[in-house]
Amino acid sequence: MSTTPSVASLFADSTAKSFAGLPANTGAGALGEWPADGEHPCFVTKIDFKTDVFKGKNNLTVPAAYIQFHYSTSQIPANRKEPLDFMGVAFIIPSDESQITDEGNRTRIRIEKERLIGHLQTITGTTITDVRQGLQAAIDAVTTGRIEVMVKCTSRKDDKTNRTYKTEYLSANLSRV
Repeated sequence: MSTTPSVASLFADSTAKSFAGLPANTGAGALGEWPADGEHPCFVTKIDFKTDVFKGKNNLTVPAAYIQFHYSTSQIPANRKEPLDFMGVAFIIPSDESQITDEGNRTRIRIEKERLIGHLQTITGTTITDVRQGLQAAIDAVTTGRIEVMVKCTSRKDDKTNRTYKTEYLSANLSRV
């Protein structure tokens, strides 16, 4: 089958050929492939962080921290030939909460902060009193060693929007067990 010149010009030959053999995205979402609901022993492979924007109710946008954990299953899932690498749900937490007045937004932020503290305490094995120091300690631990944790994956479907929301929690540091 030949392509028209306008379609052919969309991609360089090397780019066009790079599509060969890629898995089809069948709607797993922006996070990509995700483990089944339940607990999975995983290595924390990376912690990304950058500045971003928190978007809240009533068109609120404020500067925020964006933090995302990356994992690789330490056991090969039954339906795969290799470990599953996946990204956790990103934390997007306002840099300055004093700008948040809506109670719904404040609740959403509190839930995310509690989940982040859970991640950091599980990785570092310490009580987190300063999130900046805790995040740095977790990044240092992941960068310098193999940190294995138990990741609890959950998902829920919103029947109104037909979207599936995923969340992960770290329930134990298996590196210290």
